[in-house]
Amino acid sequence: MGEAILFDRDLVVCDMEASSDTEIFERAAALLRERGLVKDSFFDAICEREQSYPTGVPVGEVNVAIPHVESSHVNASAVLAITLKELVPFSSMVDKEQKIGVGLVFILVLQNGKMHLTMLQNLMKIVQSPETISALRAEHDPARVYEMLRPYVLAE
Repeated sequence: MGEAILFDRDLVVCDMEASSDTEIFERAAALLRERGLVKDSFFDAICEREQSYPTGVPVGEVNVAIPHVESSHVNASAVLAITLKELVPFSSMVDKEQKIGVGLVFILVLQNGKMHLTMLQNLMKIVQSPETISALRAEHDPARVYEMLRPYVLAE
């Protein structure tokens, strides 16, 4: 992919308790800001983008969301992976009016569009595997989830 993407154990959150996508984004923004990866504008930007372009990917019983923002809100490229304790409603990318239960969220914090396309292709391999989604949600140790995701996230 050329430019390095940061993905480490500290960018994996397991069993997050949240009742809305906004609550997830608020916590994610705080974590990413603390690491210096995003600008102060990140939270508002991700909320606005989710309203306009929903990111819930309907894949079955447990769905996935892959939100992102424009690179102007990003300091350094990274991926934040979040497993949710309970399913959280997200609008479907297929139909904005339809809410789907999401259990796995990948927040893409990327500095250029080429990286974005490659990362989406890598993550779609997870999305297309219900077994992998179930295994990720069943795991409660961030270090183990990191090891499971690393081949996908850091693939060239």
